[in-house]
This record gives sequence, C-alpha cells and structure tokens, in this order.
Amino acid sequence: MVLRMLEIFYDLPYRTLLDSMVDESNLPLLEIFITQFLNKVEKTLLRRMALDYHPIQEVSSFVRGRIQFQKPAIFRHQFSIEYDDYHPDCIENRLIKTTLLFLVRKTMNDKNLRKIRQLLTQFEYVKTTKDFNTYRDKRILPHYQEVLRWCQLLLNDKSFSVFSGEEVSTALLFPMNQLFESYMEKRIKEKLPKECQLFVQDERYTLFDNPPEFQLRPDFVVYNTKTEETYILDTKWKLLSKKKKHYGISPSDMYQMCAYIDRYQAKKAILLYPETEEKIESFSYDDKVDVMFVTL
Repeated sequence: MVLRMLEIFYDLPYRTLLDSMVDESNLPLLEIFITQFLNKVEKTLLRRMALDYHPIQEVSSFVRGRIQFQKPAIFRHQFSIEYDDYHPDCIENRLIKTTLLFLVRKTMNDKNLRKIRQLLTQFEYVKTTKDFNTYRDKRILPHYQEVLRWCQLLLNDKSFSVFSGEEVSTALLFPMNQLFESYMEKRIKEKLPKECQLFVQDERYTLFDNPPEFQLRPDFVVYNTKTEETYILDTKWKLLSKKKKHYGISPSDMYQMCAYIDRYQAKKAILLYPETEEKIESFSYDDKVDVMFVTL
C-alpha cells in the first residue's frame, strides 16, 4: 500500500521496490530502501558520472585558457591564467555524496555499509549540499533523475526518526497525508469526466470576507461545467473504526466540510479515508457530507 503511494508521490519504481522486498525479505524496510538507492547510484555511475565546468585561477609557466593581465605574476616566466576545468564536483554529485554520508550513519547492514564506503571513494573531490533547487535540467542528465529522486526521499528531514527503548533503531517514516493526497489526485484525474474541472489545493476563498481572513484550502474542488455544480473532496489519512465514537471522525473535520460547502456553495463534500480491515460501508450526513473509503 505504502509502496504504491510512494510510486506516485516520489515517482519511484513500484515494481523495483516490490521485487527488492521479495529478494531481501529478511531486511528491514529502511535497509531495503538503502540497498535500492546504492544499486541505483552504482548503475548511474557506470553509465557516466556527471561533470561540470569550474573556473580555475592559478599562476603557471604555461599559458592555458585566458591570461589575467590585471593580476601580473611575481616571476617573469610565469603567467596568471584562468581556465575552465571539467570536474565531477557538480550539484548532482554533491547531492548523491550528501545522501551517502547520511546513510553511513543510518545503515545497520554490513553489506550496505561496505558499498557506501566503496561508492564514496568516487566522490572524494566532491563537496556536499542539500540544495535541490539548483540541479540542472533533467534533459542534460536524464540518467541521474531517478537517483536524485531517491536522494530527495532519503534526505527528507521528516522521513527518518529514532526511537529509544531496549534497542535504539532507526525507522523510515513518510509524510502519509501528502502521499495519500498525491495518490488520490492521480486517481481522480484518471477518472474525471471531460465536463469536469479539477482544482487542487484551491485558495479562492477565505472563511470571512470582511476582513478576508482564515484561508480555506480544500484538497480537491471539482466543478461540473454542464450542471454548474461544485463538489469538495478532502483526503484524511486516518484509520476509522466501528469501535470509536463517530468512527473516529474528528468534529473539526466536519466543521471544515461545512465551511467548504457554505463558501463554495457546493452540492456536496466528500471525506476520503483509506479502507481498513473492518470494511466500513460509505455513509452520509444529511446527504451533504459523504464519508467514503478508498481501496489502496
């Protein structure tokens, strides 16, 4: 279930992950992800390590590149020169090295640790960074794109947490609300009729007009251009149960749906929850707010 949502949210290969879970079924989920990342780095480097030009300034007895006349050399037989060097210290390799150094501290598997250290030798002259906003257009390095998505997943500050007890271990966590929302966005787009328009994280209304405060932001707004009807869909990553009062639905979620219906003049609001083993049937409140369950 989680792997299917990760496939959409991080654009990771679900089939590869699933196969690896079969091949490495004795490993914790975290180590499976680390193994997959290391394999991807290895294959990426085998294809071609990314290089980029770096300006170099030095004093030399030989002319290379451009002579810097504004910076005369101390000795007559030398020149102050500037030239571009093709070097592996580029943003893409920095992100990979940063991830490898991060995983050195996380892995508890000897095989993964050995492979990380082997790979790090290829990044000896590469710096580190966590800046994902500056790496080059994917058309320049298409074979790096998947490994960079892995870096983004593994370096996500909210993805890892350490729990203390009899044993100190590292768990791999995911932003489940975002995963579920992204999963539903893709599924809704696949099923959306042609006459309907979808608005994601819509911000056209605030709770009050005067003053315009308390921003409303439903996950999905569906507008039917033929019937001119509006529907609100909101995802909630929460496991409901028949044993809980109101199945465990938060009153604040219902207040939120009523606010959406009022401001958007919506025909109906729909709360979407993941399906549980109890197989709760969908139900409705006053035919205004529907509670539905999604099979993942």
